[in-house]
Amino acid sequence: MVPKNQAALEPVRTLDAAAVIGTYVSLGTGLAQRGQIIVIVSTFDGDVWLSLDGVTDHILIPQGLLPLTLDVSANKNESNHLSFGIGTQFYVKDVAGAAPTAGNIAISVLYAKR
Repeated sequence: MVPKNQAALEPVRTLDAAAVIGTYVSLGTGLAQRGQIIVIVSTFDGDVWLSLDGVTDHILIPQGLLPLTLDVSANKNESNHLSFGIGTQFYVKDVAGAAPTAGNIAISVLYAKR
């Protein structure tokens, strides 16, 4: 029997250090599917902010971050399930004008393929 939902991944979104400035820049395109697990890996040599609206500082990503997993689907079922909505856009900017000079940031998005 094939499960009703199967896990699938969107193409990875990446941004190199050279693109990080003092204002928010988009990290790839908006989500094409409802993201349930987001994995963020940074190899930057400096700290950056991650934003979901391009204005507000939401998550501080310290340099050399080991994978950070945002799992909004843990311990949920169909009736109380959470996800990052279709079209959600991720943005990155430097912290206090100290832009990273090397490395990149990558975001992987897992979703339920129906």
